[in-house]
Amino acid sequence: MIKPSPGKSGLQRGNLEAWLTWQEAVSPIGIDLNLGRVKKVFYRLSFIKPKHLITVAGTNGKGSTVAMIESLMLAQGLLVASYTSPHMHRYNERIKINGDPVSDVCITDAFEEIEKVRDGEELTFFEFGTLAALVIISKAKIDLAILEVGLGGRLDAVNIIDSDGCIITNISKDHSEWLGEEIEMIAKEKAGVMRKGKPIVFGSTFLPLSISKEAKRRQAILVAQKNHYEFNELDNDLWSWHGIKEKRDKLSKPTLRGPHQVENAAAVLTLMEALPGLSVPSKEVINIGMKSIKLSGRTDFRDHLGKTWLFDVAHNIDSAIKLNKTIEGFNYNKCIAVISILADKDIEGIIKTLTNIVDQWIIIDLDVNRALKSNKLKQLISKYSQKSITIGKSPERSMQEADIASKSEDLILITGSFYTVSPCLRWIEERVT
Repeated sequence: MIKPSPGKSGLQRGNLEAWLTWQEAVSPIGIDLNLGRVKKVFYRLSFIKPKHLITVAGTNGKGSTVAMIESLMLAQGLLVASYTSPHMHRYNERIKINGDPVSDVCITDAFEEIEKVRDGEELTFFEFGTLAALVIISKAKIDLAILEVGLGGRLDAVNIIDSDGCIITNISKDHSEWLGEEIEMIAKEKAGVMRKGKPIVFGSTFLPLSISKEAKRRQAILVAQKNHYEFNELDNDLWSWHGIKEKRDKLSKPTLRGPHQVENAAAVLTLMEALPGLSVPSKEVINIGMKSIKLSGRTDFRDHLGKTWLFDVAHNIDSAIKLNKTIEGFNYNKCIAVISILADKDIEGIIKTLTNIVDQWIIIDLDVNRALKSNKLKQLISKYSQKSITIGKSPERSMQEADIASKSEDLILITGSFYTVSPCLRWIEERVT
């Protein structure tokens, strides 16, 4: 059935919320890994590809990697666009030009252009957003665009466009209902972003066999750790990178904290070396870029009322392990976790990973369909932790409870999903600013 046009449904230019609400009803399902429909609509649009286009895939660290590339390019004076998902507070954060979110009008104009050629195709919410990003990027006068793959790779809407090079950050279990249970199966799906003759940087130490096989089959240029590049952490919060031909020593670490962020940064420098038309910046430019990265909710430390609050959207075991390592390197008296997790995640795996660092649990009763019920989450936590567990009701009430229960030497950790971190981060930003 052909859906009503914007005119018939009363959608107006600049009314972004109305457009987004309408889009949620266009497709009968939220996720549909099938490129047929979105490709048809894309081919009806007049997309003008920028000089350089990079895709970033992987299980964890995609948002951080995109932010690093963006910051390094801007430090060189290049004009840059980026597309990421999901957003932290506002939908506009998904599409940025030179680091700034685009306006409501810019996005709704792109939506209207898509709707004119959609011809009844039942696009998902994510597919609408991806096409809108491509429309906006096409019209912007930029040098380089960075696209974050939403889910998987081979059948993700971002994969309708051919990139000049890509990074696969790492492979771990997540979205198993869509990508499979086995690492090699997941890796094969993510390898779908590879293109013939184009560089693909694999950013993690463990290289799945299917990544190597797919690179060979697709005739992509695989660049992997140890074989082609390496990095080392140095004293005084510095690190070094050695690529195929270039090397940079005594680099500043990214503003994004955590030992895994240096690994992400090394993959970024490696892609810049491997991508024709780009080059590795000087040490001075790299340091400017690494100190200018802005990304909320990823190993995001905030100070409020003399206490340390750590926001991190960790939502699978691998990201929980990295969060654990970050906290282990931080001095604190007691760790209070404000947490809620979506029901389709490996909840017990995440809980088990965090039990050795958490001294008190405060569960948010999220008003989100996909969230695990708070009583059920309390029951699961109690299987692995004998520490205090309470249900703080709303995000605001939970943050207030954490504030009351904590002292100046304590660490308050907010984690479990974007849905958990977003309202809690807003709570503290309203008080800090």
